[in-house]
Amino acid sequence: MNNNQNLLKEKIAKVLTEVLSRNVQPNELTNEVDLINEIGLNSLQFLEFILEVENEFDIEIDVGNLDLRYFKKYMYLEKFISECIAEK
Repeated sequence: MNNNQNLLKEKIAKVLTEVLSRNVQPNELTNEVDLINEIGLNSLQFLEFILEVENEFDIEIDVGNLDLRYFKKYMYLEKFISECIAEK
């Protein structure tokens, strides 16, 4: 894993920690982890997570085009956020 991926994972863990009000360690974010069913994002926290990700990474996420499968595996979310960062 390169430094950019490590930094991205640390920032996502930080946002999850804020949203879930529990400590989420970067090592919990394996490529296969399901953020909804395993990490525990509920529907309200999901929306807060999206807003916090936008703030943390200074990106804009089009919720209308947001696909829930990005949250079924961490690796999909990481790729999606990386693409959003690259587009800005």
